Amino acid sequence: SDNNFVASIDSRATGVNNSGDMRFTTSTGESESSVYDLTPVLTLGTDNNATFAGDITSSYGVQAGYFKIGSTVIVNANRDLTNIGTISSGAITSSGNLTLTQSSGNNTLYLNSSGGGNPVIYMEDSNRKWGQFVSNSDLYFRDENGAIDALILNAGGSATFAGDITTSGDLYLSEYVYHTGDTDTYIRIQDNSWTFRTGGSDRLIIDNSATTTGDVVVGGAGNGQIKVRHIDGKSSVNTGYDALYLNYATTSPVVIGHSGS
Repeated sequence: SDNNFVASIDSRATGVNNSGDMRFTTSTGESESSVYDLTPVLTLGTDNNATFAGDITSSYGVQAGYFKIGSTVIVNANRDLTNIGTISSGAITSSGNLTLTQSSGNNTLYLNSSGGGNPVIYMEDSNRKWGQFVSNSDLYFRDENGAIDALILNAGGSATFAGDITTSGDLYLSEYVYHTGDTDTYIRIQDNSWTFRTGGSDRLIIDNSATTTGDVVVGGAGNGQIKVRHIDGKSSVNTGYDALYLNYATTSPVVIGHSGS
């Protein structure tokens, strides 16, 4: 002992061959005889294991076949992390792949930022960086290079695209196609029927026939043509038949059978 510090090395012999553990014990303020009964700081066991009572500090590398906490293997002989619980702080950086393997059930990658901030996943190649994150309960897919939210999935179930939507397959709609910010202008699709509404009024209904509530202009400022088999007159108050008027109240003549020159 030196300056009230006592160290002891002893072997606890057991068995017929007097084989036992080797114990290294230290203490401050104990007598040499009583140190023998204290908990050792290091025990070299007959099972070839070494047990330390405190931390291990090394200025060099530590080599081992695997790493355990208690009886649970944390790093196996292939240098794989296994049986990892919760990592409460710090960053994990990998230059290789991150693979989640589950023999049964679901694999789960859970990012929890309920304590503050937004959970973010970045994906980047040599040309562009993309970010996927949650903000105010909505899921964002962002072009980080252009700072463009290309797609926003709203918590209420809607999706907002920043640009065009292109599909190589079919596009199925339940009922309405609206003009943004103009709720009284839309296309309504029902069974065997299309309705085109502007300004709060149905302008054209296409079902087994076509019905319009307003004027129809063919050709615009040009010279359009309509080719039909029959033309019938219609009542001004319902869909029943009535007299047929041509150029009604225009004072313009009606030309039939012109050469077209």
